[in-house]
Amino acid sequence: MPVDFRLSALTGEGVAEWLDDVLNSNRIVGAHLLEIDYDRYAAAEAAHTWLNPHADIALDAPASPPQSPAPCSTTSTAASP
Repeated sequence: MPVDFRLSALTGEGVAEWLDDVLNSNRIVGAHLLEIDYDRYAAAEAAHTWLNPHADIALDAPASPPQSPAPCSTTSTAASP
């Protein structure tokens, strides 16, 4: 499969070029349909489920994050269905 960009989140390699293309390109969305191996995709998704932790915390009284019993993230995410 041809590759337009090689990126590294770790080193930042290729990110500037990719972002420049995203912001300034005349590409047509959906002009090239991807061939996806769904078995491979599902296996990779299953292997990374540990990246999606979920916790419910019930407090007896309201508390701000610094008073919470566990560390809190500084970013918000959408709730899981």
